[in-house]
Amino acid sequence: MKKNRILFIFLLASLLFFNCTGAQNETNLAANIAEDNSLEVTLSNEYEIAEDENYEPYTAITKIVQTIIDGKKDEVAQAITYPLKRDAPLPPIKNADEFMAQFDLLFDANLMKRLEEFIEAPDYIDLTYSNGTIGIIDGFIWFTESGKDIISINYSSKAEQEKRSDLDKKVKNAMHPAARNYTYSVYIGKTDDYLFRIDELEDTDKGLRYTQWRADKTMADEPDFMLYYGQREKMGSAGGYQTTFHGKDSINYLLDQVWLCGEDDCGDFLIIQNEEGINYKQQVSQILDPFEVLP
Repeated sequence: MKKNRILFIFLLASLLFFNCTGAQNETNLAANIAEDNSLEVTLSNEYEIAEDENYEPYTAITKIVQTIIDGKKDEVAQAITYPLKRDAPLPPIKNADEFMAQFDLLFDANLMKRLEEFIEAPDYIDLTYSNGTIGIIDGFIWFTESGKDIISINYSSKAEQEKRSDLDKKVKNAMHPAARNYTYSVYIGKTDDYLFRIDELEDTDKGLRYTQWRADKTMADEPDFMLYYGQREKMGSAGGYQTTFHGKDSINYLLDQVWLCGEDDCGDFLIIQNEEGINYKQQVSQILDPFEVLP
């Protein structure tokens, strides 16, 4: 692999785990970036492009790619780390049977062509020294450090995008009218006490919107309140995100997503605090299928 290959790694690395899960449509953003071959960003010393194609993880990745091209759905299904997240409101793919049923939706002719090109000229984004992952074909597919398992497919076929659009309409029609006017669902979560969602709006000047209900309600009920002008901030390299909303009487609502786990808590937390400090902090269960919180 020639070292002078230049990849726009910073943009792709920031898209890796959003949830990605999934945010923005970060997955679609990755696709848009990848289609513009004119974009070039100098590679940082923090990341490395693979130089030895015989390195064991790359050999494992090439084997999986060939298995995908050969259409061996059952074998590929065993190399997936579940749940495999899809763009909201598409639910995650939870097991091998669901994966095999959606195989042709995930790997359309366009992606298959890119995979065949990869076999002819392998190209890797190696982040094993920063977050333990390896990407291929401009970050469309990401593997574990060993190269033996797929952890993310950041590609959405035209058919899957159409399916997502249809499902999004059904979700919005089932929601309370006050909460329907959003362009993209960033996050849906639930604590012991609250159900809430964070959305991207058409009016980008209002920032992100926070909508909250009591935990015993659904998104079809009238929201308890909404907050606007939310800001999402990346907390260090691969360290998660914090999304902050300012409420009345100097009360702030924060979704704190901690991804680097040490002695401190890790996971997702809803934090409600005033100027004196935290007065509410509960772990959040992320809702990946919005119909779980609709009647």
